[in-house]
Amino acid sequence: MAREIPVARRIQVVGLYFQGLPYDDIATKLGIGKGSVAVIVEELREGRFPQFEHVTDLVDGLRGLAVELRKAGVAPAED
Repeated sequence: MAREIPVARRIQVVGLYFQGLPYDDIATKLGIGKGSVAVIVEELREGRFPQFEHVTDLVDGLRGLAVELRKAGVAPAED
C-alpha cells in the first residue's frame, strides 16, 4: 500500500506546479514520485483542495502563464 502524502507536502506540490516547474523537478525537489505529483495535480483540477476551490476553473490558465513566464526568465517573487 502506498504511503499517504501529508497535506503540507501536497500543498507544496501545488505551489511548485503554479510556479511552472515540470513534474520531474517537483518530484525530485520534494522527494516524491512523479506519479504522485500527477495525482495531486489531477486532484487540484478536480477541486479536491478546499484551499484552492476558488481557482479550480483557472488551474490550467495559471499554470500556462507560469510556464511562459519561466521560459521568458521571469520568476515569481518569493517571500
